[in-house]
This record gives sequence, C-alpha cells and structure tokens, in this order.
Amino acid sequence: MKEKGTDASIYAPGCREMTSSVRKLFEDFVHISLLLCSPGTMAVVELKVGMHCERCIKAIKKAIKTIDDMESYQLETETNKVTVTGNVTPEEVVKALHKIGKTATCWTED
Repeated sequence: MKEKGTDASIYAPGCREMTSSVRKLFEDFVHISLLLCSPGTMAVVELKVGMHCERCIKAIKKAIKTIDDMESYQLETETNKVTVTGNVTPEEVVKALHKIGKTATCWTED
C-alpha cells in the first residue's frame, strides 16, 4: 500500500493503477504547474532609455549588471531600447536605472 500523498492517492476508487495516458497527463500538469509557480521563471523586460553618449551606455550597463537574477541584457543604441532577461521585474530594472538618473519607459513599437 502506498502512503497518502503519493500518486496512489489520485487513483479512482476501485482502480489499482493509472493508465499510461492518465499518468502522462498528470505528469505534464505537474510539470507545467511547477514552471508557472517557479520563482526562477525567466522574464523579458523591454524599456526605452535615453543613451546619448558612451558615458551613458557604460552607466546603464553597470546599473543593469547590479540587478539580482539578471541573466542577460542587450542595448540597442540606435533605438534607445534596453532588453533585460532573467528573474526580474520591470520595476527592478526601472529602479536600477533611476539610481543613475535615467528615465525609463515601457518599450512600444512606434
């Protein structure tokens, strides 16, 4: 007899085993649920930030690198677009940029 809380507790009354298709559906559901609830979920934050000179660009890079759980970033100087990927929120990125005197707004395709 399996302990309560193991997959034995999800069997229908009178059933001794799950069918392979039911087991697969259950495993997929658990996997998706864990991904959605996982604190390590990756986000992509896209912002418009003024980048007028090399000094600005260096300061922006340095500020972004201080953000916890930042995985990667990209600066597109021609369009003033900053993209940050990782377990980050737009608020965290904006806060880091505000600390260096930069204004950041949501990126919109014009």
